[in-house]
Amino acid sequence: TAGAQAGGQQRVPAEPPADNVFPVPLPYEVSFDDTWHACRDDCARRHKGNDLMADEGVPAVAVEAGVIAKVDDTDDGRGGLSVWLLGDSGVAYYYAHNSQNLVAEGDRVTRGQMIARVGRTGNARTTPPHIHFQINLCGELSSDEPCTVDPHPYLRTWSQDQIGGGVDGVG
Repeated sequence: TAGAQAGGQQRVPAEPPADNVFPVPLPYEVSFDDTWHACRDDCARRHKGNDLMADEGVPAVAVEAGVIAKVDDTDDGRGGLSVWLLGDSGVAYYYAHNSQNLVAEGDRVTRGQMIARVGRTGNARTTPPHIHFQINLCGELSSDEPCTVDPHPYLRTWSQDQIGGGVDGVG
């Protein structure tokens, strides 16, 4: 059956909804390339997402409605300040290097709701501000493949439109 399984068995992969919104809303400028599997730390590891380059403090929004599954408010490790969103579809989304998290674990969020601000925390302190964005189709809060997939094909199709009056509006 689909969804979480008892006894620690793997979840069944899901697909992100086609009407997901882009993680950085209009009118904010964002640029990104397909950096999936790019070398990191002299190729000791591979990049498991795409970096969405935007100005420091720019809003990051929930790409789909769901529940905030995990929040790290400590600026350490690779991801620094980060948020895991478990979408209603069963897909998990990871937003890392945030300058500020605006949600708490267990919060219910709507598609397009502001959940964080773009930053350069964790191992991104010496880089331009960005969000490391990744997708786990099995809904796991991890970077393990094959469930963690290249987000680029999805990001290219998601609308950057404002939802419900924009990030400051009420959805």
